[in-house]
Amino acid sequence: MTVKEKTFNKERDIVTLGINMVLGIGLVFLNPLLLMFHWNWFVVPILGLVELTYVTAFGLMIVVWFLTKFPRQKIRDEPIENLKLIISRYVVLTLLLIMALIIRGMM
Repeated sequence: MTVKEKTFNKERDIVTLGINMVLGIGLVFLNPLLLMFHWNWFVVPILGLVELTYVTAFGLMIVVWFLTKFPRQKIRDEPIENLKLIISRYVVLTLLLIMALIIRGMM
């Protein structure tokens, strides 16, 4: 592989990472909207429960994600990968706390 090919692959990887981040951020805000619509369309008429607002649905999605998906991350064999995983967990927990405080302030 030439230097030019390696540079092209790095640039392509950066573009792919950017696209993944944009799509992921979009999904973060789309999922609560879909939960809110489905809850209000089906659960409220059938069970007579309270309607969800977007902010409440967003907070509920954070709680569900935290309880189901967050702890399942596997520890890596390489020390640097393990360190990155631990740091990313701290960052995610901090962001979850900040988002929860913002959502709680909106309620």
